[in-house]
Amino acid sequence: MSILERDKAAAYFAQEEAGAQVLICSEIGSEGRNFQFANQLVMFDLPMNPDLLEQRIGRLDRIGQKRDIEIHVPFMQGTSQALLARWYNEG
Repeated sequence: MSILERDKAAAYFAQEEAGAQVLICSEIGSEGRNFQFANQLVMFDLPMNPDLLEQRIGRLDRIGQKRDIEIHVPFMQGTSQALLARWYNEG
């Protein structure tokens, strides 16, 4: 997507009444955009770098956030993602 298309998608997601209920994005969505109006974050992949994880969470955990943020990480047992999820959760 072009920068303009990304801005339009983010603005559509930000609309309370008629906006999108879900925003699916790549790693580019974890930088430069603030989504403090949302409180649910689903990560289908966990980054190996903890700084990138903090960056993703930080898009929602901003000044103006009025609710607790809920983070969901689906994974299959016995995979590297399961191990990484456990490592982040216990860390």
